[in-house]
Amino acid sequence: MKLVTKIGLIHFGIAGVAIPLIAGVLEAVLAAQIAIPSLIDQIIGWAIVLLAVYISSLILTKRYGTIERESITLSSLLIFFITIVPFAVGLTKIYESDPLTSSALFWLILFTCIDIALRVAVFYIASAYFLLQRAPKYFFGIVILILVSFLSSYVQWHIPSLNAAIESVSSQNEVTPYENYAYDFSFGYPADWELNEEAVENQYEPALKFLVIVNAPSRDKQFSVSVYNDRKAIGDVYFIGEQQPVTISDDPYATAYVNKKGYECDDPSGRSCGTFHITVQSGAYWYVLSGNGGKLLEDSAFKNIIRTFKFTD
Repeated sequence: MKLVTKIGLIHFGIAGVAIPLIAGVLEAVLAAQIAIPSLIDQIIGWAIVLLAVYISSLILTKRYGTIERESITLSSLLIFFITIVPFAVGLTKIYESDPLTSSALFWLILFTCIDIALRVAVFYIASAYFLLQRAPKYFFGIVILILVSFLSSYVQWHIPSLNAAIESVSSQNEVTPYENYAYDFSFGYPADWELNEEAVENQYEPALKFLVIVNAPSRDKQFSVSVYNDRKAIGDVYFIGEQQPVTISDDPYATAYVNKKGYECDDPSGRSCGTFHITVQSGAYWYVLSGNGGKLLEDSAFKNIIRTFKFTD
């Protein structure tokens, strides 16, 4: 075996396997006793890498004197191969436990590749710093790469949030149509919302004939359409403001009864209402479109539902 290869294997064994393995066991024991924040855990990880390379360099330079760059290249390639396997396994487990959207998966794979490249690069440059000549360029290279790794990890930690946001936008873009043939109206709602409908027989509200409700998955938002056959009954339930024509979908129709700001809510400005009601008359019936849990003029889910509401007669 060539000396260059032998030194490369020894360096890999000491700095890439033996010391990190021992340090990993000790860290696992410590983690079992106390909770280690992700940032501290990453700092410890980089400290172990640098310490392992330093100890290996002391042993090798004392035993062999001058070290060839080819030895460092060989050990770095071996580091790459043993690093990519656990990352691939971890990525698979993440995807199996919480399937990601294609966009989120792309970013996760990208930053995982960046993280692997950074780990190998730091190992290579640190080895060059300790085994060859301790030039400032190597030292600053180590610092810069580690800082970049922290940024990469920060983004990776937020991939689940990114995935949730992407799924939320995707689900809002996917619309499930609803049409009621008995009362001749239709609307579309986000695909992941849950719909319930019922014919109503309420002794306290005899004019209320039908009610359909759609709820967001988290139950923090709700949209409903209540159908009445008596104008006066609506006045007892919802305040009907100044009568004025409005367009709440692509087709102008009927006269909606709303306040001067356009929508009924606790806030006179109409900007931050937690509950809104839009009352529309069509034929013999009065339709009250209601929502709560969001700002009507700003919430895209509510705006999209209102935009799709139509009479079908």
